Amino acid sequence: MSDITLVNTVFPSSSAMPPYGLLYLTAVLEEEGYSVDLRDYQLVEYDDPWEWSTFLTFLEGSADIIGFNAYSFSLPFLMKALSRLKEEQPEKKIILGGIGAAGVHEELMNQFSCVDILVRGEGERILPQALTALIKNDSLVDIKGITFRNNERVLVNPPQERIENMDELPLPSFEKIDFSRYLVPAIMYSRGCPFPCTFCDLAPYWDRKNTRRSLPNFLEEIKLLTEKYHQKRITIVDDTFVLNKKR
Repeated sequence: MSDITLVNTVFPSSSAMPPYGLLYLTAVLEEEGYSVDLRDYQLVEYDDPWEWSTFLTFLEGSADIIGFNAYSFSLPFLMKALSRLKEEQPEKKIILGGIGAAGVHEELMNQFSCVDILVRGEGERILPQALTALIKNDSLVDIKGITFRNNERVLVNPPQERIENMDELPLPSFEKIDFSRYLVPAIMYSRGCPFPCTFCDLAPYWDRKNTRRSLPNFLEEIKLLTEKYHQKRITIVDDTFVLNKKR
């Protein structure tokens, strides 16, 4: 069995895009020596994928540690399903990440006992530490960027510093997916937005900082997608792609 199952919680649609963030996490975890079972819910072909019981069927055979990316729109559905999962399989360790979960991390942890750890921030730096601690049954107290359950108490650790040099990250594990099942691959040149718009949760999630990859690193990924995986179209999904006009 894999060390961890990573689940993309996007609902099925005709315009599915690869789970880019989870492909990054997979690459980092595998570089650390962990085995990853990657699952994408948007590709399921069940009759009624919007039923939480269908989602539980999708999770059958998953690892004892499961990480979910959580968007705001999917939280009600997800929490219902995970509450039932924890009732049926209390030994499972449930980790949430993503902007939707991070924005309400304390509220979620206090209201839903099914969640063991909530990752706030860039998972490539945080998740390997959390996974190591869970596998070794070590303390989570010193891991920055998580909100976690310690017996009956919910503890909020200090935030994790942003990844300044994005070139240190391995390229996403594209070999884990079948590109023919997706509309178009999505890639990211930079992360974060520096602007103070009050209606948006993206900027505070990234600590209102924009970090960028080097152009050679970015072009290497484009070359990989076009030459090895024969992709003719690519979507750039930056929050602020045109922030630096020269670049």
